[in-house]
Amino acid sequence: MSCCSAGYEVLSPQEERIEAGKLYDTPPEGLSPGRERIYRMLKRLREQRLPRISMDRARLFTESMRETEGEHLDLRWAKALLHIA
Repeated sequence: MSCCSAGYEVLSPQEERIEAGKLYDTPPEGLSPGRERIYRMLKRLREQRLPRISMDRARLFTESMRETEGEHLDLRWAKALLHIA
């Protein structure tokens, strides 16, 4: 029997905050003082740009590594970077 079978959904406090859009930009009510630094760190972390994965770069790197099997690893990496560029 699932938690949602009765027609309602049970959320944890963390899930409720996510649903409400409260992402700890400010300390929640009733929290002891002294955690402002943690909230500043979390806010900076969320504002950072996430790394992106380039499928073309990965494909070109893999192609080059397959073509240069058996060669010295440093040389293979150099050729792979040249192939990507």
